Amino acid sequence: MPNNYHFFGCSWTCVNGMRSDYSSHVQFLADRYPDDIFYNWGVGGSSIALSCYILDQVKQKYNGKFIFQATSKARLSSWEDDFDFTQRIVQSKDNYYALPSMQSKWTGMTPSSAPYTLEKLYNQYYAHRSIDSLKYEHKVYIDYAVARSDFAYAQIDDRLDLDIPVLQRVFGKRYKKYTKAGDGSHFGREGLVATADWIAKEFIDASK
Repeated sequence: MPNNYHFFGCSWTCVNGMRSDYSSHVQFLADRYPDDIFYNWGVGGSSIALSCYILDQVKQKYNGKFIFQATSKARLSSWEDDFDFTQRIVQSKDNYYALPSMQSKWTGMTPSSAPYTLEKLYNQYYAHRSIDSLKYEHKVYIDYAVARSDFAYAQIDDRLDLDIPVLQRVFGKRYKKYTKAGDGSHFGREGLVATADWIAKEFIDASK
């Protein structure tokens, strides 16, 4: 029987998950374990709240192992009422599934960017949120995700005292090298392969 692996997170997990030129570490894992099935539920630009929402939806319908990548703090997402993300998963390869872009079904903003439709909210929201409140809110979501997942990690340090692995710390000086080979904030191929290797060693191989 194949093992099912479900991955959650932001663009550091999905990047552009439906592309065939390997822009997500989950694609490399699917190649490494051809007898298992990999689901990439990552949504680019999303908040940790949206990742948790999708995690809960998937756990209601799927069995398997759940791997959660915590995005950076202070992001805000909203989505259509009762929207079922599990209905949008698309098969990309024999053992690899991913969510397509669904910008019409959800919206959001980060401290560095927001769509023009949210410009007024953007200015008001971040003007009235303290760093401490944003950090604490983020930690609450991380604790929730850790309790609901089989393996959880964060991509960047983000000035948080986390009890989960952080790739920026794991890779050390290599982290900057990996991002420079990508688009400046996301990994190029070498970094994606390194991420796949790390998840395989730390979780997948250990759980088989």
